[in-house]
Amino acid sequence: MSTEAGPTGRALAPQVESVYKIHPAIGIARLGNAPADQFFIGPEHPGTPVGGDAPGTPVPPYKHAGAVKPQAARFRIFEYRRVGGKLSVAREVTLAESDVVTIDWQVHLANRKASFHEFDGLAGEGTRPAKRRNEGLTVAELEIDPGPRSISGTDQEGVEFSKGTSANPGAETWPLYHGPSPPAGTPVIGYLGELRTDEAGRLLVIGGRGHSATNTGTRLNHYANNDGWFDDVSDGPVTARVTLKVAGSGGTSEQTVNAIGAWVLVGPPDFGPQLANVVSLYDLLYDLAARKLDLPAGEAVYDGPLKALAQINAELKVKGRPELHDHRPAFDLEVRPTLRHAIDAIWLFRPARHAHTTLGADASIEQVIDKPGAAGAAIRMLVFHRLRSPPGIVATVGLRDMPRLLGDDPYAPGHPRYRLALTRTQYLVLKRWAQGNFVASDGAAQAAARVLHGLRHLLGRAVQPASSGAPTPWGLDRAGLESCVGGAFYPGIEVSWQIRHKELFLEPFRISHAAKSTYWGETQTIRAGHFSRQMAVPWQADFRDCKMERQAQTGIEFGWWPGQRPDWVYPTKADAVAKKMARWHRPSTPPGIWPAGDPETPTHAEMVEHWYKLGFIVKDGPDFVESERNPHVP
Repeated sequence: MSTEAGPTGRALAPQVESVYKIHPAIGIARLGNAPADQFFIGPEHPGTPVGGDAPGTPVPPYKHAGAVKPQAARFRIFEYRRVGGKLSVAREVTLAESDVVTIDWQVHLANRKASFHEFDGLAGEGTRPAKRRNEGLTVAELEIDPGPRSISGTDQEGVEFSKGTSANPGAETWPLYHGPSPPAGTPVIGYLGELRTDEAGRLLVIGGRGHSATNTGTRLNHYANNDGWFDDVSDGPVTARVTLKVAGSGGTSEQTVNAIGAWVLVGPPDFGPQLANVVSLYDLLYDLAARKLDLPAGEAVYDGPLKALAQINAELKVKGRPELHDHRPAFDLEVRPTLRHAIDAIWLFRPARHAHTTLGADASIEQVIDKPGAAGAAIRMLVFHRLRSPPGIVATVGLRDMPRLLGDDPYAPGHPRYRLALTRTQYLVLKRWAQGNFVASDGAAQAAARVLHGLRHLLGRAVQPASSGAPTPWGLDRAGLESCVGGAFYPGIEVSWQIRHKELFLEPFRISHAAKSTYWGETQTIRAGHFSRQMAVPWQADFRDCKMERQAQTGIEFGWWPGQRPDWVYPTKADAVAKKMARWHRPSTPPGIWPAGDPETPTHAEMVEHWYKLGFIVKDGPDFVESERNPHVP
């Protein structure tokens, strides 16, 4: 099969069957009230915090002039071809390639919270849902749906999801103020974000400004359901068409192909951007793929970067085994991340400060090793016996009280999801580790005679992919999801429990645009706004309420998502050295009290007004310390 050389020497694409995919399959953008041109690009390398790649701004700082910078999701297209019978990545497709004529992107963002059912835990997941929010009003009065937007070319900007800027303004829906102030006809939320492209024609999606408002004057009184209120969270599909020069027997022609689509989630800011939750959205979707999805046949990634996923899938999904018998997890890649994320909590969640520093002070655990063998067997098993078993697994040995986090049904003792557990895959991998059936750390040979003292020390040298070099498709899929919440879904931060339904996925980590809704009583195809509609309205109400809770009968403190919505933090470096924590959502001193009168916690309305003034938790030497808190809060 012949090819024709292009102007830069690259061969023009021959007329062969190729597959084009958009990555990340799920992109993560985050709200920010700083000007849109102050955006930064979200994580693109697994295990590596963002640093601020061009054309975005560098982070830290995460604020500009006291306002939070928006996090943009960047999307790329990759071409896959058959190599040795396996579908393999051939290249990234950009406008810098001589055979690429155009890349035409389309994104549809929407917010359908106000017209959806009230959030009531697991109601709607196989059982009748709660009543609808704002009953009696029409979709046009409740849904923020600006329609799709398109963009192409290099270094483009200014394509906004704002009123009247679509190809069909008459089809847009924008809930309106009723007047007199703001004037009648003014959108309550008038902007959901915008599209840009970078120097190579890749897509950038920037979300809303973190704005929430009411057109009824209704007072906020609930963590998730507040009629008359709206916010600028959103989500929706991402598609692309690529036009290529192709060489054939009749000469060179142009051919347009559709890339396999992606999805973008626009969520609240991540105030612990360099730390993670013990169960991330990546962990959840990895578990979904391992146990419930049919992996695509003949794709090289399952012989390489996702080989462990394929091995686990072969046991749990294909053979239907309840546990792992053959797969030996690699400590660095499969065990260490979960343990490291547990340690992350010591900087954001006060109860973890005592237990997680040694991972069990009650047993005087001060050591852990990263290689199989008898020396660490008792320690590994003690760690494992602290883990709460996931739904469907009954474990009777050990305390089984970790993680110290609330679950999907946190006020129903006895429910399988009363408290958060690791995913089944995480749990089974750690069980293999505890039993000594794992592949040692890469550094184990050099440290064979050395006991690694202190879990913080061990995990501090976690092997992370270098942030330099071109991102990979599978790395892009993972990087953003690692920063998102994988539980508890009450309702969550970026998405809620619908995301764990296998029927919604085309392949691992990729939502099918043709999927039918799995919500109770629905049969329609999912569309823009499908995932954000389950979330709290406005988002700040849940951000206010989902702080650490003390169980009345036991006095035990439980958290929600401290990796993104911190509970207790070290305000300064000196405080970190002295182990002196303070509430993240505290007011300034003086006066040391929120205007509504609570000395510790803002009201819902105060959180709506002042959310952006709170601090980000960033690395300062060996510690993580509060930074960029505005000079006066509120």
